[in-house]
Amino acid sequence: MVSALVAMLAGCGFHLRGQGEDASATTAQLPALQILGLSEHPKFARVLESTLAGRGFKPTDEPAPVRLQIEALTLHEEPLSFNPRLEVAEYRVVQRLRYRLIQGGNDRQRTFNELTAEEAYQAEPQRPAADREQRRQAIQQLHQDLATQLATQLTRFCTRQVNRCTP
Repeated sequence: MVSALVAMLAGCGFHLRGQGEDASATTAQLPALQILGLSEHPKFARVLESTLAGRGFKPTDEPAPVRLQIEALTLHEEPLSFNPRLEVAEYRVVQRLRYRLIQGGNDRQRTFNELTAEEAYQAEPQRPAADREQRRQAIQQLHQDLATQLATQLTRFCTRQVNRCTP
């Protein structure tokens, strides 16, 4: 019964997340990728490099046929709700990533792309250490969300336009 359901879903084009067109790209199709502009964001850099490597890219500091220029990584935090004592009960954190993709020697490319991720977390004003941990976890999740979004966009770009992503 289960195998019949799986066969039916696969036959109609259904794929589990991560098993669709992006997952079909082979490592041979994905290039070395020079990432510029991450020195100010080491925590995000680690998450992004790991995510890209997991998708088959080869992140490097050396010149490469495709360069990812990180222009800005910003974080905005605002109160989302308040408790009866008028203390912040929940925060909303929004992170934006502005970048451009440069192929070959085309440094003059002026097209910027922007990705956004947001998370909410419960504030704990009576427990500052717990509050800081909630915030840290929310920001860590934002990093992962942005890295995943960027990796998905780059994978789609390179699998659809292979000639632009190879040396």
